[in-house]
Amino acid sequence: CAWTGCDQDFERHHNCKAHYSTHTGERHFKCDHPGCLSKSFRQKGDLTRHMRIHTNERPYACGGADLGCEMAYGRCDQKTKH
Repeated sequence: CAWTGCDQDFERHHNCKAHYSTHTGERHFKCDHPGCLSKSFRQKGDLTRHMRIHTNERPYACGGADLGCEMAYGRCDQKTKH
């Protein structure tokens, strides 16, 4: 990382670029959903997770469907808590 005082080292340029935004505060990934224009994120994955609020997408199924559980979640950590 070229930031003064930061000793982080990255093999891939895109990882360094994503890290650099933690120093600058830049948020390049903006939510374009109506009424939510002020939300922005540093990483694309964070925006993708946020968009699930608007779309109600729940890609993480319980896995216990054979036991009769039909629960699904927007984040994988929610699934493991179930």
